[in-house]
Amino acid sequence: MVVNKGVWIEGLLLTAISVVGVIESIRLVLYKDPSLLSDWLGPGYYLLVVSLAVMTTGVTYICKNRSTKPSATQDSSNGGRSRLVAAFATCALYLVLIEIFGYLAATFVFFMLMFWIVGLQSWLQKFGLACAMSGIFYIVFVKYCGMSFPGGILF
Repeated sequence: MVVNKGVWIEGLLLTAISVVGVIESIRLVLYKDPSLLSDWLGPGYYLLVVSLAVMTTGVTYICKNRSTKPSATQDSSNGGRSRLVAAFATCALYLVLIEIFGYLAATFVFFMLMFWIVGLQSWLQKFGLACAMSGIFYIVFVKYCGMSFPGGILF
């Protein structure tokens, strides 16, 4: 079985990042001051679960993308690179917009652009999904978890 070099790099990168996350989460669980945290879940357990999920994703990605011979579709194409650059540019734009327009508006724009980048054709679907995702993220992070995000000029 041959694994494409790009698949190895991507899978090992995900796995390496998750190993660092697991180590840091264990440190946070073992050495946290209980008087400083009001949430029993705390950052340590949450980071541990997310890191283990990312580690599983990295290993699964390597295993699922094995092939008996390298194929031309596995190689990076200009279309794939341009989508990757567009996704990074969208993330950078999100960081700027969140400070200016606030969490909710910036998140809506972020999801609209990301759905366009991944190739969702219907503008109605993009709009509906962006509204739904923005609303769900707002409820989960702001209302349920009590996180405070920049309000911007709109809120």
